Amino acid sequence: MLDVTGEEILEITGPDALALVDAVNPRDARKMKDGMCYYSVLCHDHGGIVEDGIIAKFSDERLWWIGGPGSAEEWLYAKSIGRNVKIESFNDRIHVASIQGPKSREILQSVTKSDLSAVPFFGLFVSEVCGAEVTISRTGYTAELGYDIYVPVAAGAAFFEALRTIVEAADGKLCGSRSLGIRRVEASILNFGQDFDWQHNPVEVGLGWMVSETKAPWCAGDILLAAKKQKPARSVIGLRFSGDEIPLIGDTVRLGDQILGKVTSAIGSPALGCPIAMSLIEGNAEPGTKLLVEAGENVLEVEVVAMPFFDPERKLSRVK
Repeated sequence: MLDVTGEEILEITGPDALALVDAVNPRDARKMKDGMCYYSVLCHDHGGIVEDGIIAKFSDERLWWIGGPGSAEEWLYAKSIGRNVKIESFNDRIHVASIQGPKSREILQSVTKSDLSAVPFFGLFVSEVCGAEVTISRTGYTAELGYDIYVPVAAGAAFFEALRTIVEAADGKLCGSRSLGIRRVEASILNFGQDFDWQHNPVEVGLGWMVSETKAPWCAGDILLAAKKQKPARSVIGLRFSGDEIPLIGDTVRLGDQILGKVTSAIGSPALGCPIAMSLIEGNAEPGTKLLVEAGENVLEVEVVAMPFFDPERKLSRVK
């Protein structure tokens, strides 16, 4: 169980709500069903990423953007000018709890009347949990079975303590951002502002699959469709270390004497029993390539490996 309050929650409402969301992200929002979420990014006109996050659709006239430290609110507002739409920040209205892991469904089911077995991966619904009416999405930052729970601030403290008691009675643990970071890196989930930012487009950071080739014209569509057809100038690669030393963010990655890039995320992986890292580099490096990482006074030998590092088929999060 985690307290992930601080996630940016923006509500977009009005007759043009769906059109606005579709105009600033590479996925085709018109294909979204009510009660579903998309993982996506918002893009600047030049194709750079405003931030990544979750689009949650309640209806054509009511959607949420759930993001992080980027400038989504300002960008959505700028693109809303001239449209019949309203944008509101819920950062001061909603707390967010998250239950992740193989027992999350069983635990949450014990305190809600909603049938969680009927909720698909990236499903969205409203229910009552621990006496509070909440919005729940089957999402998370761990790439495991899990649920993010959006709770009105007035009910937040009592809700969290009640749910914590139930989680701990089921041998669950209250965890913090460090444990969340371990699962994020093992699952190769990128972190905006750390692994990429506004200078990078989705294709360069391995998110080219998002760029729809059939959706309506949108702000960066032509640029990203062209980028998708070319070999990216930069890429994010996975690194596996043979020793015990964990590199630091910013450590130089090189091939011989040629500097390729920097380490952007790194952890000691409990699941794999070794340090792993992600790096944003110029060009690309295929799995099996041997590279070097300058970790202070030490030079570490590493191997490029495919990502995700762990559970590449995402079986943990897509469990029926």
